[in-house]
Amino acid sequence: MILSKLRPITVGTIGICCALLLGAIWTRGERLLGNDSWGYLELAKQYRTTPPTHLGDWWPFGFPGLGALVSLSGLSIYVSLVVVSAAAIFAIIVGYWSFLPDSCKESPAALMVLLAAVCAPVCPLLVYGLMSEPLFSAALFGLALSISCWPSRAAIIAAMVLATMAFTIRYVGACGYGVIAVCAALSWSQFKQARRLLFLLFSYV
Repeated sequence: MILSKLRPITVGTIGICCALLLGAIWTRGERLLGNDSWGYLELAKQYRTTPPTHLGDWWPFGFPGLGALVSLSGLSIYVSLVVVSAAAIFAIIVGYWSFLPDSCKESPAALMVLLAAVCAPVCPLLVYGLMSEPLFSAALFGLALSISCWPSRAAIIAAMVLATMAFTIRYVGACGYGVIAVCAALSWSQFKQARRLLFLLFSYV
């Protein structure tokens, strides 16, 4: 009963703090950067002074661009990208717990499974390793949640924005537009009944 009353922000804070702590222990406070990570770091440094002029070629600009924006607060580029990834995982945890049925929240196992997933070695290492997967996953997760709230106007707009966000983070995110099209076709009668067909088509275009 107590677990079901936990606020999503509280669960998200607990989860991301545990992940960051374990990540700091596993990496021993060192920066372990691979080829892609180095590319994102260098692009973020570049975007801090010179905004991107095109979508990109090898690396899309979404993740490093957002890191560059965060760095304007005074944080270093590396820390800014870590903040972006941590915020993405935090958003996933909050969204997951928010949409979880109350009956599931009452089970300690639900919270334990969620925290275990967040604290799996891959999550902290993706955060400290400056990879775009956490932000990309958050965009796709948000897209799924938005589609589940159709035919709300806000949910329709959110779905389009998140699909575009996913595309700017990783090129494969373009599949999000296909997912929207398929889901819209399956919910065509629902949109027609709510008189949102034109709004949906306009937003998609």
